[in-house]
Amino acid sequence: MALDEDIKREYDFYLSQPEEWKKENYGKTVLIKDQKIHGLYASYEDAFQEGIKQFGDTKFLIHEIGSKDVLNYNTFSLTGMT
Repeated sequence: MALDEDIKREYDFYLSQPEEWKKENYGKTVLIKDQKIHGLYASYEDAFQEGIKQFGDTKFLIHEIGSKDVLNYNTFSLTGMT
C-alpha cells in the first residue's frame, strides 16, 4: 500500500530517529505529527486515543517501533468524510 505524502513525511521522520532510540523503545507505539514525536504508548489504542485528543480531524502517524506495518489516521476517513 502506498503512503500519502503527509504520512510518508512522518514515516521518513520516524526512520531518521537513532537506532539506539528504536532499540530502547522496541515494541512501544509512537505518535508522530508534523515531524515531531508526541509520545510513546504501551498500545495502539492509547496512541490512537491521544492522537484524536491532540489532533482531531487531521492526519497523524501511529507506528509500533520495530514493526514494518505503518498505521496512519485521518479522522475524516473514520467518519466517512473526505
